[in-house]
Amino acid sequence: MEVAIEGRAAARVQQIRAAFALGKPGIAAFITMSAAAAYIVAGGRVTSATFIHVIVATALVAAGAAGLNQVREAAIDARMRRTRNRPVPSGTLARQQAVTVAVGLSVSGFAYSAMALPWLTTVLLALSHASYVLVYTPLKRVTPHNTLVGGIPGSLPVLAGWVAAGAGIDAVALALTFVLFLWQIPHFLAIGWLCRDDYRNVGFRMLTVDDPDGVATARMSAVYTLALLPVSLVPFLAGTAGRVYAAAAFAVGAWYLWCAAAFLARRTDARARALFLASLVYLPALLGVLVLERLAS
Repeated sequence: MEVAIEGRAAARVQQIRAAFALGKPGIAAFITMSAAAAYIVAGGRVTSATFIHVIVATALVAAGAAGLNQVREAAIDARMRRTRNRPVPSGTLARQQAVTVAVGLSVSGFAYSAMALPWLTTVLLALSHASYVLVYTPLKRVTPHNTLVGGIPGSLPVLAGWVAAGAGIDAVALALTFVLFLWQIPHFLAIGWLCRDDYRNVGFRMLTVDDPDGVATARMSAVYTLALLPVSLVPFLAGTAGRVYAAAAFAVGAWYLWCAAAFLARRTDARARALFLASLVYLPALLGVLVLERLAS
């Protein structure tokens, strides 16, 4: 009897972990971090309840969108090494369970935002969710330009966080939104290069699949990292950020660009992985310095 009870308890814990993983917590954390940072830079107070509302609403909506994406792509995920152990293809969560969790997260996020935040914040989060689930997800089987479309849902939460602070959309708000858009392209192209065989086998129309020598992929990565440098300096040029931020933005931007240029020079998995790792450092470093400088001012 005790063994059976322990077994059921272990299965329940495994399902809870799977439900958490369904929301792609890593991606949701980056999106939530970006929205929260935009809220602070726009003048929102960290001690305000609104700050918590932004974090909760954004996290729920982002996790819900990620969950629905996994539900829609479960059959494809089961055929790829990178994704076969995800909750639905691995069988840890039944499809209907995953649907319930994903829809529950999405609805909870929209409801929470509608009750606690400005209406425009809710609209922007809804547009982010819809463009990810209804536009970007199916486009992966239609066009190699889907990565550009995928940059939209990842950047809209920045505006959502900004307007939640009660600020009007200005050049700095647009620049931070564009930073998120530009940052995502090399990030996802690096993943696409490392997983190109998987994507090719399941019929995904990724740029890396249609680019056997990797030149177009690496060139696009370099162009977008290059564009990041001037755009990331807009908060400094507009007077919202100071010299510490400007120096940090230039330093991490130059490093990101250097990794992209190295990948362009030699399209190897090692250099694509280095570009991917640089992308993981770039955004928290940039936003972290911007927020700390803003809080200290």
